[in-house]
Amino acid sequence: MVSGTVTVQAGRILSERTLVLQDEHGGLTLRLPSAFPVETLTRGSIAWARGELAAPYGNLELRAADAGDVGVSGSGGLPDPVAIDTNGLGEPNEGLLASMVVTVDRVTRYDSGAVSIVVRDAAGEGRVYAFAPV
Repeated sequence: MVSGTVTVQAGRILSERTLVLQDEHGGLTLRLPSAFPVETLTRGSIAWARGELAAPYGNLELRAADAGDVGVSGSGGLPDPVAIDTNGLGEPNEGLLASMVVTVDRVTRYDSGAVSIVVRDAAGEGRVYAFAPV
């Protein structure tokens, strides 16, 4: 069971039913069950969820089995973003709300509508993915 602030609402990453919860320890992707109304979890909502951990495509996520496994316990502001550079694009910061100052080097668009954005800063090069609706 986890609880935290919704930093990325459903439909912005990975799928229409996937969002990100973050607390003072870190962030975790949450896949919502089909019966749960995704519109109730907006950015800044404080939510809890229970389920099983999975790692499809190398992305750690919590999978709630049914609508009763997810709830909203309040609302609040977003946590301050963690300042990172391209060296910070990796597992230790996965799930965290972050900010970085970069130059976009190139963009690759996929048939799905998703994009891969190669960025560059003084630390080097990194890749950022954006889900099609973004």
